[in-house]
Amino acid sequence: MPKLGYASALGLITLWGLIFVVVLTMISGARELLTPGAWKPQGWTYALDSTAPVPATTPLPDAQAADRVREQKLNVLRAALWQYAESHDGTFPPNRETAGVVDAAWETTDLSGLRYAYHAGLKPDQMPERAVAHEPGTVGDERFVLLTSGAIRKMPLTELRKLQPE
Repeated sequence: MPKLGYASALGLITLWGLIFVVVLTMISGARELLTPGAWKPQGWTYALDSTAPVPATTPLPDAQAADRVREQKLNVLRAALWQYAESHDGTFPPNRETAGVVDAAWETTDLSGLRYAYHAGLKPDQMPERAVAHEPGTVGDERFVLLTSGAIRKMPLTELRKLQPE
């Protein structure tokens, strides 16, 4: 490094100071853009505005609300399967990939995009009652199950296994 004189060092320090002022001004501007109205001017700087309304956070859904959403999603699949059966001699599709049932109807509420387990070869109102479709194992031990009667019930895995076709 070359030796700096007093004037050169003072100029270099002033230049660095100005660069920091510009960078910090850009940061505070970005802060104001990301949280508009949360900051109020206070002299040369900004302070957090304590009178600004605090945005309401969305509460986490309780278990009952989550169950209602899961049941409603399975209800969409039920409507699609029964509509398919009406137009195909009273039988459900031979597999999930069969045209006529929208792909979105097969997707569970799980964020991973897993699909419902499906048991082909069944008919609406078939007796004894059998499980047509049910949630995959990622939801836990209690799963919502669509039965041949059209009912949707939440049941433990042990009861579900009894209703699965052989």
